[in-house]
Amino acid sequence: MTAPAPMILKRIAMGTAGPADIEWLRARLGVYLSDPECGIERALHLDHGPGQQPWWKVEKKRQRDAPDTSSLAREVPRSVRLGSG
Repeated sequence: MTAPAPMILKRIAMGTAGPADIEWLRARLGVYLSDPECGIERALHLDHGPGQQPWWKVEKKRQRDAPDTSSLAREVPRSVRLGSG
């Protein structure tokens, strides 16, 4: 199964993409170049259907709702963190 398009594109942008990611991008760009009317978002699988949120809103919500583990250590009493509770 292929990873979601935004994840693949982020790996490519960060320089951590593997051969499968590069092949996916090559194929998606081929789709766009062979039919530009489809639009780049559709070619890259970044489009959304009726009633669905755009990928960037979904990503923003996921990040917002993810637990902030950096603040957990400050909220847990030191004795509990050290196992001497």
